[in-house]
Amino acid sequence: MCSLAGCVLLKQQGVDPVMQMVTRDRNRIALQSDVLGAIALGIGNILCLTGDHQKFGNHPSAKGVFDLDSIQLVQALKNMRDEKKFVSGEEVSGEIPLFIGAVETLCDPFEYR
Repeated sequence: MCSLAGCVLLKQQGVDPVMQMVTRDRNRIALQSDVLGAIALGIGNILCLTGDHQKFGNHPSAKGVFDLDSIQLVQALKNMRDEKKFVSGEEVSGEIPLFIGAVETLCDPFEYR
């Protein structure tokens, strides 16, 4: 099930959900579209993830997208919220009430992080 659908079901139960956005699976256009859809449905908590490479899952031959990584997604969402601009530079109309979250991978060497 996609995170957005799960969040809608939780929202209907009175829970304030956190939508996971994985950049492995979508390009910047789809990611921004999903955010606008989430906001329209009252979901404003977003967890930005790059996602594990698909070869580690149950669909190893699937193609990854990786148009943005999680850090770039955080910046894109921040710009949508604070600067009212999409990644393309086009203006966003209306408010983008987001709480933007991310995670840190402790497996990478400290110097790399």
